[in-house]
Amino acid sequence: IETYVVAQHVTCRCQVALDNPCLLAGTDVLITQLPVVGALLDATDAGEPSNQITESQLPYRLTNSKGRVVFRAPDNYDTSGAWSFANYTLVPDTAEVYEGGNIFFTNHLGLLTSSQFTSGSEGWTIVGNGDMTTPLYMTITAGMLDRYIAAGDEVSALDPDTGTDRRKWYFVSGSDFVNFAGLRGFLAGAFGGTLRFTIKATYGDWSSTLNSPLDFISLECGKCDYGRGIRLVRFADVSLPWDGTEQVIEVTIGLGHLWRRVVTGSSWPLASQCDIAAVLSALTSVSILGDFTASGEGVGVDNVEMEVAAEHAAFPGSSSQGACVPRATPGHCGVAWGPD
Repeated sequence: IETYVVAQHVTCRCQVALDNPCLLAGTDVLITQLPVVGALLDATDAGEPSNQITESQLPYRLTNSKGRVVFRAPDNYDTSGAWSFANYTLVPDTAEVYEGGNIFFTNHLGLLTSSQFTSGSEGWTIVGNGDMTTPLYMTITAGMLDRYIAAGDEVSALDPDTGTDRRKWYFVSGSDFVNFAGLRGFLAGAFGGTLRFTIKATYGDWSSTLNSPLDFISLECGKCDYGRGIRLVRFADVSLPWDGTEQVIEVTIGLGHLWRRVVTGSSWPLASQCDIAAVLSALTSVSILGDFTASGEGVGVDNVEMEVAAEHAAFPGSSSQGACVPRATPGHCGVAWGPD
C-alpha cells in the first residue's frame, strides 16, 4: 500500500507593489508552477528575497531550509480578489507518492473572489422567477446596501397542501465570481474560510408562511462526481436565521458547519470534508435564496465575498477537482472529473 503525502494548500495575504513573504508547509520544497501575475522569488532562511524563479528552472528546489518564498506583487492590480496561485510539492521520497499543494496569493483582506456590484450586476442572474432572469441593478444606497442587485417575486404557484411555493427563486453567481481573473480551481483556497454577503428585504412579510425548505446558500460543482454534479446546501435555521432585516450573513465553508449534500430523497446527509473540498476545487456557481416567503417579497444582495481562513485549514487530499474517491491512506481524498 502506497503512502500518500499531500502538500498542504497555503494562503498568503499580499500588499500591492511589495515583496510579500510566505511560509510553505514543508522544509524541502519543489516549486512546480509559477503565478500568472507577479513574480515568485526564492528566499533566505530569514525570509529575505533572493533570486526570482523562472519557468526554465521548474521544478525549482528552494535553497532555504524553511520553506520560504516571496511573492512580488504588481503595482497596479485589481485587489477585489485573488492575485494568482502557484503550485509546490515536497521533495520526493522513494517510499511515498507526493501530490502538489497550491500557494494562494490574495489581497490584504484575504479575499479570493468578490462581487461588489460597483458598476453592474457582474454576471449574476435570477433563476426560478419566471421571465425575470436578470436582477435589477440598483445605483442607490439603502443602509449597508450601496450599488447592489435586487429582485422581487414575479411568480406565485402555491402548493395547496402546504401553502408554500412550488418553485423558489435564487440569485446565482456568474462565471467571473467562480473563475476570478481566469484562475480556475483557486476557490479551493476557501476551504475552512468564509462566505459572506449583505442581504435585505425591500418588502415582504416574514411573519407569514415561510417557504420550506429554506435552502439559503448553495455551492454547486457541475463536473464533480464523474459529471453527475454535487450540490451542497446550507439551510436557514436557528444557527443561521434571517428575518428579512438588513444583515451580513457569514458562513464557514468547512466540516462541522452544517453543509448538506443534495441526494435523491428527503434526508440529505451532512457533507463530508471530501465533498466540500471537491466542490470548492471546481465550483460552478453560488446561489442565494431570495424566495423566503409564500406571500412574496423583494430582496437586495450586496458585497458577496469568499475569504480564506485566518489559519488555512488542512485541505483533505488532492488539489484536483471532482468527487471523492477513497485511496490507500484513510482520510485522503482523491477526486475525479466528468467530461467537459
